[in-house]
Amino acid sequence: KQNRPNPFDASTVIGFDVPMKRHASLTVFDARGRAVKVLTDKAYAPGRHSAVWDGTDEHGSVVAAGVYFVRMGAGDFKAMKKVMLLR
Repeated sequence: KQNRPNPFDASTVIGFDVPMKRHASLTVFDARGRAVKVLTDKAYAPGRHSAVWDGTDEHGSVVAAGVYFVRMGAGDFKAMKKVMLLR
């Protein structure tokens, strides 16, 4: 699902559904395709779930305003959504 709110300035929530028990990962990438932060990478029970991105990288440093991409993978399913961070 698309993140909410979008654009965002402090944090954003990325919702996703898992139809059956499955390993899922959400990773934020910058416009150059570099991984910025892994939001989640674990097994999930069936149902609705969410992850929060607070606009920081893996080290806790605040990232620059701009366009980012969140990639979700779960089994054979792969999707990518564009998110906009404003400062």
